[in-house]
Amino acid sequence: MKHSTIIAMAIAIVSLPAMGATTLVPEQCSIGDRPFVHPLEHVEFTFDGEIQLGSAPSAMVFGEEWVSAKSFEVSNYKGKERTQGTLIVWFDKQNLPLGQDYKLTVSKGTVSLVEDNSAVNDAIEVNFSVPADLGPHRFDYEQNAVIESAQHIWVYWGFETAPVRDPQFELYHDGNLIGVYPAHVGWDWDLGQAYVDFLGTMRFERDEHYSLVLPAGSVKSCYRDDLLNREARLDFIGGADPVEPDPLWYDWCSIFTEHPSVYNIIWFQYNDMSIRVADDAKIQLYDSTNNILVAEADAWHDTMVNCVRMNADFGGFELEDGIGYTLVVPAGTVYREESDGTRTFNKRQGLNVSAPSGVDNLTTDSQTSALPLHDLNGNLVSTPIPGTIYIRAGKKIIWR
Repeated sequence: MKHSTIIAMAIAIVSLPAMGATTLVPEQCSIGDRPFVHPLEHVEFTFDGEIQLGSAPSAMVFGEEWVSAKSFEVSNYKGKERTQGTLIVWFDKQNLPLGQDYKLTVSKGTVSLVEDNSAVNDAIEVNFSVPADLGPHRFDYEQNAVIESAQHIWVYWGFETAPVRDPQFELYHDGNLIGVYPAHVGWDWDLGQAYVDFLGTMRFERDEHYSLVLPAGSVKSCYRDDLLNREARLDFIGGADPVEPDPLWYDWCSIFTEHPSVYNIIWFQYNDMSIRVADDAKIQLYDSTNNILVAEADAWHDTMVNCVRMNADFGGFELEDGIGYTLVVPAGTVYREESDGTRTFNKRQGLNVSAPSGVDNLTTDSQTSALPLHDLNGNLVSTPIPGTIYIRAGKKIIWR
């Protein structure tokens, strides 16, 4: 219990004083009018006036079993306007069993006024309860709210909270678990709180159904390790328009620098380490002059490099002089696993090459050349961007 917290509450006086006598009635009790979530150690009562202990002070807590007070003390604070007396009832420190109702009784005559020792307290009863768990919670969104995106979502309790080990929120989409994220737990005055950290901005697709769940037992009271949360669940609907995933383009190809006229192993490099090569993937070589497939090679993931490199062995295929070729990575050759369990596949990519030099060394080019310009995917470019690498007449250039 917070020693300094004094909360007003209804206190029952269970016997009437004798006619003409002054009865000390406590003004406040530290148990307050909220569920009791602290260990039982001491309870405080305040009175108007300077007080002293009586000759036989007594107090007990009744539940399924009773607990007797072990000692008493009083203190008096003298202010400018009045003196306030405090009675502190001490118990052996213990956690009362959860989910039960209790009654604290203080016997008549436990304290009296210093200036008039005939003025004593009558018997006092304070009813309180120890909750079975942290009780109701609330999120910073209403149930079934529409949420477009979020970095954090918060949940709150009516008591100060602490984490149990390393708690995590679970995110579900249509009832299927799609991710777990750290739960950051803390507290403010008479407030427990936790928030999910999505480790960035999480978008929720329009009209899709999601649930955010903090499992039971993830959060506890700051004062009792056995006072835990119920499952906290927020059901909501996505409000964001779908976003097309980033395209899967290779970042480099070995023929950019090797310029072979005989194709053995050709490799394509992807700097995104999440990319995988599909089963039965193949790389194709077309005679682009006659639009004929002239060679095809199985593709595989080279695991011996610190990036994703896709290899294809054309087994010594020799390019003929004077013929234009297109090296093709077909659609569906590589893919990326998305966070929702789906896969994003590449689109078809074509790279124009020729014999004997393939794609020549990188040069610069002016904007005045009349020869056609292609990007690294083999697409014709009508509006080039300065500083970008393009292909012109079989040469790799930087557009100025």
